[in-house]
Amino acid sequence: MRIDEGAGRQPVGENRNRRGRRVWPAALLLLLLLLAGAGYVLADTAQPGGAEDPLVTRSYVLQQVDMLKEQIVLLRRDLDQNKQSIEQLQQKVEQPGAGGSGPAAWQIVELEKGQRLLGGAGCELVLRGGTATVLDPTGNGLSDLTAGTDPKNGSPVPRNHLLLVPRDDGRGLKATASKVWIMYRGSVTIKE
Repeated sequence: MRIDEGAGRQPVGENRNRRGRRVWPAALLLLLLLLAGAGYVLADTAQPGGAEDPLVTRSYVLQQVDMLKEQIVLLRRDLDQNKQSIEQLQQKVEQPGAGGSGPAAWQIVELEKGQRLLGGAGCELVLRGGTATVLDPTGNGLSDLTAGTDPKNGSPVPRNHLLLVPRDDGRGLKATASKVWIMYRGSVTIKE
């Protein structure tokens, strides 16, 4: 009897088919397990905006509210400071004072012949009645804003012209009629 070398062996193609028959069921089982696991994970996730997964957390909302409260406090403090500044500026505008911060309203003074009205820096003068001349110890004159001129010491003052006293250095008007009415805004001193 002859011993065949290939006896007991299966052909090469059949061996591969047996392995394939064993791997496919295992692969299919693994795929089914993966799909089942993915379905379980997806089913377990909460709905966005639901009780388990809110769109924002309560602590985040409270943190934002606290930040807004702090900003409101800061804005109110700034508002109060601005109100105080406005009140201070209004008081400066309303009270008569030296410089350009004179009273808000025009005032009228009546002078007699020979009296002098000396204006502070930034004082505005208007001769409303009578006659007057310019007082100017500096030689620079007053500023006649109506005519665009600088009347010098001793010059007659035209009626209803707006005159500006640039500095507090003794410039002003001297009454030359028995009664003189001068409208002014700013600080003035009346001398005999």
